[in-house]
Amino acid sequence: MPRIYEPPRKYACTDKAHKTTWDVVVRYGNYSAFNGYRFTPSDYSLVRCNTCGVHWRTRGAYVAELPDAPRGDA
Repeated sequence: MPRIYEPPRKYACTDKAHKTTWDVVVRYGNYSAFNGYRFTPSDYSLVRCNTCGVHWRTRGAYVAELPDAPRGDA
């Protein structure tokens, strides 16, 4: 049976040319089964590269400069 989804093989996008396509999926928080899938504030944000498809969590200051992902596009 062929694989339908291949997870990214790297942790974060390091290609500076892609930085213009990065957006923030979840800003300063998370949703997890541990807290009943409710939003929980956090120092970390979930960032996504729309060019290579990689996503990662970060506390980087650059998150404040990135746009939010369109709603329903997470």
